[in-house]
Amino acid sequence: MNRAGNPSSLKRRNTAEVLRVIHRAHFDSVNDSAASPALTVTTIAKAAGVSRPTAEDAVDDLARFGWIEEAAPTAHKAKAGRPARFVRFAAGAGHVMGVDIAREWVYVFIADLAGRVSVRHRVP
Repeated sequence: MNRAGNPSSLKRRNTAEVLRVIHRAHFDSVNDSAASPALTVTTIAKAAGVSRPTAEDAVDDLARFGWIEEAAPTAHKAKAGRPARFVRFAAGAGHVMGVDIAREWVYVFIADLAGRVSVRHRVP
């Protein structure tokens, strides 16, 4: 069996790894602001273990699907050549709902993908 798989499955794995790197950076951030840290595509490529062109393709796909968003550069020294591209995790790309059902109550909450709760409701 070929462990490398076909090109489309390799692309999916690479894109998932790029998203994992961006998502993890969001949660590893010590900043409690609503925005996650902005990462360069080069930084993402190194952390994901893929080439920069592969990371660029994955970032394009993830941005098109709304999982990440373009970000303004953070405190980053400008260098000669092409300007760095910064992206961040888009926590508002989706929501999750949790339900706790107990004998005495039902508790429902809705949170964004960063875990920030936007709706809470408890019925005694």
